[in-house]
Amino acid sequence: MAMPDEPRPDVRQMPEDGAGQRAAGPPASSTSPSAPDQIGPSSRPAQQWAARPDGYSARLFRRIVSAVVYIVVIVVTIRGAVFTAVGQAWDTALMETLATWRPTVAPVGRILVHLASWQAVVVMCVVVAAVAIARRRWHLAVRAVIVVVAANLTTQLVKLLIVRPDLGSSIHIANSLPSGHTTFAASIALALVIVAPRWVRTPAAYVGWIWTTLMAMTVIMYGWHRPSDVLVAVLVAGTWAQLLAPVEHRRRHGVMARRMLSFFCGCAIIFALLIAWYFMPNVDIVSHFAPGAWDMGYAQFVASDPARTRWLALAVMFMLSGVAGAVMCEVDRLSWAQPQSRNSR
Repeated sequence: MAMPDEPRPDVRQMPEDGAGQRAAGPPASSTSPSAPDQIGPSSRPAQQWAARPDGYSARLFRRIVSAVVYIVVIVVTIRGAVFTAVGQAWDTALMETLATWRPTVAPVGRILVHLASWQAVVVMCVVVAAVAIARRRWHLAVRAVIVVVAANLTTQLVKLLIVRPDLGSSIHIANSLPSGHTTFAASIALALVIVAPRWVRTPAAYVGWIWTTLMAMTVIMYGWHRPSDVLVAVLVAGTWAQLLAPVEHRRRHGVMARRMLSFFCGCAIIFALLIAWYFMPNVDIVSHFAPGAWDMGYAQFVASDPARTRWLALAVMFMLSGVAGAVMCEVDRLSWAQPQSRNSR
């Protein structure tokens, strides 16, 4: 005699336990279309990387390449300008060509050089941190302050480690590479670019470019530093900024202004190289070394051809200005010029 089927419990009516699972009944099949995909801990980094916006990898690669290029240029500049006779001679002669402009900028120069001190570094670090904290972005404050402190400490360390040899092509004095004044100006400018809100980031890059260029030109005109000292200082600050500035996905203003600055800086560097290519290869600069009582040994070379002196001074100005602006632009580029939600800061 067949037994009647026992009534089966309605799964839809089964109560759930505290964990949100069915108290009884067979487990849901993993192939069921309603079962959510299970994401293990090992797959999270890959999913987070895949979730990054288009172009992130390219910008990350660009920042690494930029930092490597800066370091290579620093090493090559130190090798050529400090440890070769021709490099020392041209470095000193170019400093003296630019010193002819000193009477023109002396009032501004005195103000600029007195702004660079450790007290000023502390004050500006506080200002930079305050801007980031006001925007509720603590990580930017930490990154920007590290850029300033690390760049200035690196400059002082490199200055102590390098011993300038006496190669008979310039006045033998202690090493002055890199320039501490220029490192201060460039690192502060880059820190402000890092913490600046999106609507003033490009203007901050312009201000930083002008401020760094003026400081660099001033210390050369006063005879405190050679062009190589200033160039290495800007690149030291730029290297730290490239390593620490975040790659961000933010809606931007002033993209065209940034591109214009990049274009101008590229043209300035090319113009400086063309002037150097025209004037420098045909001059035996070491033979012009004639130290006097009030100069660094190349006063006669500077006075012998005023037109050449003006062109070489322009080359120094355009090269330093172009490099300073290019470093500012590369950090500014790390903030993306793509649409984003209104709630982004």
